[in-house]
Amino acid sequence: MDELNAYQSYYEAVKNNAEARYKLLMAKVSQARATGDLGHNAIAQISCSQ
Repeated sequence: MDELNAYQSYYEAVKNNAEARYKLLMAKVSQARATGDLGHNAIAQISCSQ
């Protein structure tokens, strides 16, 4: 049972990390769009910074 709980906790942490990374990327895209800087270079820079 402890092993099952450990796996569950691990995969929940992985999911939470993915959600946080997605929110960060979307915030960066939103900021670039709001400042008029959203273009191919901005997207490349955002995706490479992760």
